[in-house]
Amino acid sequence: MHFSTAEGARQRDAPVNWVVLEPGYKDPPIVVAVAKNAPHAAAARLFIDYTLSKDGQKLVQEVALRENVRIDMESSSDLLKLKDIAMKTNWDSIFANLDTHCKAFRENFRLP
Repeated sequence: MHFSTAEGARQRDAPVNWVVLEPGYKDPPIVVAVAKNAPHAAAARLFIDYTLSKDGQKLVQEVALRENVRIDMESSSDLLKLKDIAMKTNWDSIFANLDTHCKAFRENFRLP
């Protein structure tokens, strides 16, 4: 969830809030959350701490091939190989065929 989405929801009285990360991050992660009434909120916070740590970010880079968010870490060599690859999405085509894509999604995941 982006900041603007979380803030807009919070202003409409949704049970969400956001916090500013300590200095040292290039870009905030897109989604890092703990449910309001999580049965194991302390464990969730520990998981988030790990995910944002150097070890956690190294794992994110290696397994998910995602850029790390820390300023004190370099990109992994696998990510550097992808640096000059341009990925483009034809959103007009996707939205023009949205019903087809939604139907395929539901079928693939066996949803009603």
